[in-house]
Amino acid sequence: MTSSYRIADISFGRAEKTVNYSFQHRGSLFEVQRFGASYSIPYMIELIKMFRTQVDAISVTSLPHPTRLGNRTYFHPDVMKVLTIPTSVPLCDGATLREIAIISGLEALMASQ
Repeated sequence: MTSSYRIADISFGRAEKTVNYSFQHRGSLFEVQRFGASYSIPYMIELIKMFRTQVDAISVTSLPHPTRLGNRTYFHPDVMKVLTIPTSVPLCDGATLREIAIISGLEALMASQ
């Protein structure tokens, strides 16, 4: 029996790019639904709070990157608001999710040839 996981991929980017996709990885099915926050941190936080009880994991993408000066790393305060929202499901970086989906797709393509 295959395990199935639902993931909400919440992007800081445009809302018009909302898409659904799925992929298999190591015998499990991952169903991903992407939602754009239209460059609004408050809306991104609202989406995370809305989906934290409906999915198995939440990924966040397109947030401003941390800045490194010398030996110190600085995060934008709004990014810290997003990353510290309490959830009962994992809150992770969506870039890794995309990498796994691409690798899984390539493996499936190679296996079919």
